[in-house]
Amino acid sequence: TVSFMGDVTPLAESIPLLLLCNDDG
Repeated sequence: TVSFMGDVTPLAESIPLLLLCNDDG
């Protein structure tokens, strides 16, 4: 579970950032 959460955390933080960049662009 810990490993899974560790893998998901960076993805969850990266997805919204990419969406914001796309919206801004």
